[in-house]
Amino acid sequence: MSYLALIHGAAGVSFFTDIGTDPQVYPTSPATWAAARSVASEFRAFTAEVAGGTPLSAPGGSGSVQWAAWERDSTLLVLLVNVANAPASANFSVPSAYHSSGGTLLFGTGRCLAAGGLGSFIEPLEPYGVRAILFHAASGQRDESSSPCQGAPPAPGSPPNNWLLNPSFEVESSLGFPDGYGLLPPAAGSHGYGASAQPTTAVARSGRASLRLVTARPNASLIVLPFPEWPGFPAGGSGAYEFSLFARAAASIRASGRPLSLVLAAPSLPGGNATACVLAQTASWTRCRLLVSGAHGGPTSEQQAKFQFSLASPGEAFVDDVALVRA
Repeated sequence: MSYLALIHGAAGVSFFTDIGTDPQVYPTSPATWAAARSVASEFRAFTAEVAGGTPLSAPGGSGSVQWAAWERDSTLLVLLVNVANAPASANFSVPSAYHSSGGTLLFGTGRCLAAGGLGSFIEPLEPYGVRAILFHAASGQRDESSSPCQGAPPAPGSPPNNWLLNPSFEVESSLGFPDGYGLLPPAAGSHGYGASAQPTTAVARSGRASLRLVTARPNASLIVLPFPEWPGFPAGGSGAYEFSLFARAAASIRASGRPLSLVLAAPSLPGGNATACVLAQTASWTRCRLLVSGAHGGPTSEQQAKFQFSLASPGEAFVDDVALVRA
């Protein structure tokens, strides 16, 4: 919402919370205020371009992606927003003065941009994803100090080693759920009361976070859908792919001796592929995997390739290092 406000001409953004007597209706959350401070900090990095720059054109959009650009002192700021809870790709061009610039990513959860042609760029966006990208004219000095990009960007058209964005649940732009994932309710007829799926830093196989899954009743688990990052997955709708993750039962479940299983599935592929993975009753992480084929009319875009996982048994477990790769 904050980025959309700037794209559509806001001169400033303020944050507030309603005040009331019922804390459930009018919550005052320290985490929410921390998120507001984070967004304000991002805005300060490009205030000069928005406040003192010249809009390159009227705000634009294509599909679920909206954008705007400002030019100031041989620099060009581009803001991109995906307003949908589904992956999308931003296709945009920059003026000829900026054709030799690869773009410095100021804020967002993406990688370095790769040129799709002379002055033309393609940037995959996760659900509700945002990007703030700074381009420098050929005569200017490109500032790499603020860019989190490491190494060269992938060549145009080349898939990454792992198609999934945010595989270890490190990025959480919206508080309470990781970027690059969606949620589906339990199967029809069940309500999923007590079920949850939230990032946690209490347990992690790699990095600092994992996804904590809780299922309170049989057949009432939430379904988690990781969105493939690279447009056009799987390429050509053919080939074999491996969908995998690491999971570990909570200590209380291990102590009880109750079996706990995760289900990995790719229901949009021919045959309704699915497999159940029983977690070890130890502190070790169990690797769960599902081999699928995209042949015979398989999906040709990330919106169709709906890979998913869920905690089928009542209990508590942690998931980390989710991957989708060519087998």
